[in-house]
Amino acid sequence: MATFYQTQRDDTYQILEYAEQIEKEGAHLFSKFRQMLNSYTLFHASFFFVALIEATIFSLSFISYKESVAFIITLASMVLTIFSYLILNYYFQGKKNEQFNDLKIQFLQSCKKYSTPSLSEEDIHLSIAKCSFQLAFSLGQKRIYALSLPPFEFFKEILLKSRFLMHFKDVLAMQELLMQLSLDEYMYILKLEPTDLAIHTSLANVYMTLSKIYQTSPELTSILSDKLFKKLNLSAKIELSIKSAIEELTILDDLAPNDPWTHAQLASCFHQLEKWEDELSEYEILSNLRSKDKEILLRLGILYFKLGKTAKGLLTYESLKKIDAKYADHLISHYQSLRLS
Repeated sequence: MATFYQTQRDDTYQILEYAEQIEKEGAHLFSKFRQMLNSYTLFHASFFFVALIEATIFSLSFISYKESVAFIITLASMVLTIFSYLILNYYFQGKKNEQFNDLKIQFLQSCKKYSTPSLSEEDIHLSIAKCSFQLAFSLGQKRIYALSLPPFEFFKEILLKSRFLMHFKDVLAMQELLMQLSLDEYMYILKLEPTDLAIHTSLANVYMTLSKIYQTSPELTSILSDKLFKKLNLSAKIELSIKSAIEELTILDDLAPNDPWTHAQLASCFHQLEKWEDELSEYEILSNLRSKDKEILLRLGILYFKLGKTAKGLLTYESLKKIDAKYADHLISHYQSLRLS
């Protein structure tokens, strides 16, 4: 007869084994998605080189009127190439979302295929939610755009940026699908355990990460990526994600009050929304919970000065000076710059 300890150990082992299986499925999805991007790159590159060759022949024919037949044929060929490219590109663009959704469905079906009757519904959905979240985050890494082709190693950075320009919207679309899958799975568990702190924490984390994904790629933070993401005008989606995170964090604060992590995340969310008064309120709570934390006191003092609460800012400076003189100097220099502006 199995003891309680043995039963627990067997259950834990099965959960870990299941998590490993779906991680492999996640790696498989990553690989298939990367292959899909590579095929799109090949498509664009093929037409680019054909058009380049045709343009070269056209230029030479144009200079030399002796090749008038070649001139007409090349011109017609160029028009046909451009027209074919535009038609095919329009077709592929229309098919992309369907292909990405098929990948997500295949991943989900594969995950459910590995489930066993001994695993609880909660364990299955939790494992899928975690894997989907990690997978969505990993798609923002540089390796999704990298091409390991030895002859082109010299042009590695140029190729990386070119592929980022071509595919960052595709990657974002796939990340959205996987993040939504993760949210759906967590929401399912929430119906079973409505006051589970871990689930509300995970939901808040997904929403906060999603808001960051809408702003830039985690490993490709640069002027180029920032500009491209701004052009997409995702401000409404960013705001909605942050507000959803705030809702989850507020629930966490109600269920488990005075948790510094919760208030730190709330402060970060209000900072992104530029709600300075709300951010200040969170930092005031944090300063009461962690009165010796120099990072908290510094931000608290900056907010006091920013909002014209100078006396409170100076009192914070006085407290900070006793803990860390460098941080105190940074705070007072911020105050001086505001006075001079």
